[in-house]
Order: sequence, then structure tokens, then C-alpha cells
Amino acid sequence: MLNYRKCVKIVNYWFCAAWLTVAVLLTLTVPLFGADRAEDETIYFVQITDTHFGEPRSEEVLKKIIKAMNNLPMKIECVIHAGDITQEKMEDSTVVRRVIELFGEFEMPVYFVPGNHDIFGKRYFETKQTYI
Repeated sequence: MLNYRKCVKIVNYWFCAAWLTVAVLLTLTVPLFGADRAEDETIYFVQITDTHFGEPRSEEVLKKIIKAMNNLPMKIECVIHAGDITQEKMEDSTVVRRVIELFGEFEMPVYFVPGNHDIFGKRYFETKQTYI
């Protein structure tokens, strides 16, 4: 029978494994896309992390990031947010709604990987459900 701590360790292992898999696949596939493309058709993506939305100035900083990414001179295929979307405020519906609104302002798709400030061990099931 699995106890709570073993479940958390297993889940943390799988989150780490999933993140590592995404990172490796991105690293491997970007050169593959470029192999069949002309030199001027490079693929670009943006990786951000630790926006810690809900902290002082986090909305101001995120707005600047969004504006900067939307105004880059090259086409960005996607944005990958690599964790810590909020600062332990994943259960605060006001914060989550505002984050969703703001990330909707990106002109390209945004993909998320949860961080340790998004899903917590002590409130794993509640924060995981909100994250999903």
C-alpha cells in the first residue's frame, strides 16, 4: 500500500521525467525541423519560467514579457512556461483567472510545465486539479 509520502515522491519523479523528456525532445527536434528547411526558415521558441504571478510587480513584469515576445522581429512558434506560474496561489481563482487572461495575450501558443510553486506536496490533489 502506498502512503502519502511515497505517492508524492512518485509524482515528483514523473514530473521530473516528463520535464526532462520535453526538454530532450525539443532539443532533438529543432535541428530536425531545420534540416529540411531553407537557412532563412529557422524555428524560434521562447522559454520563460518563474513568473510567480501574485507577487508584487508580477503582473507588470508579465505584461512587459508579453509585449516584448509579441514584438520580436521573427516568428515565434510557441512559448514554453517551465514552471512556477504563480507564487503558491494556484488555488486563488482571482489570480488564476487573471493569469489565464494575460497568457491569452500572447500571439503564439503557450505550453506549461508545472513547478513546485504550482502543485504542492501537502495539497497535491487540490492544486493538481486546479492546475489541470
